[in-house]
Amino acid sequence: MAFNFNSFANTYFPVTLNVTEDDGAQEREIHVFAPSVAKYKQYMAKASGPRDADLLLDLCSEMLSSNREGVKITPEDLSEMPLDAVVAFIQEFFTWIGTTRKAKN
Repeated sequence: MAFNFNSFANTYFPVTLNVTEDDGAQEREIHVFAPSVAKYKQYMAKASGPRDADLLLDLCSEMLSSNREGVKITPEDLSEMPLDAVVAFIQEFFTWIGTTRKAKN
């Protein structure tokens, strides 16, 4: 029996963002990558530690910036979002990772 790590296709978490352009607001979909094991550990350490709004914005922007489209999201880009939306995204992202991991096993 052999195992080939290259046989795993990348999985993506689709996220719809409201983007304000010069001609008005638009929706844009990005596809956030599933994190590597090392990155997942970093995310978990940040999420498990003391929480404040800046840390949550940093974590959310880091997660969102790892996307197929190459769009960089800064904490400043998210600063006008309701805090409960930021927390809900982080929770949903971790739920998706858990579901993806179970589906691959």
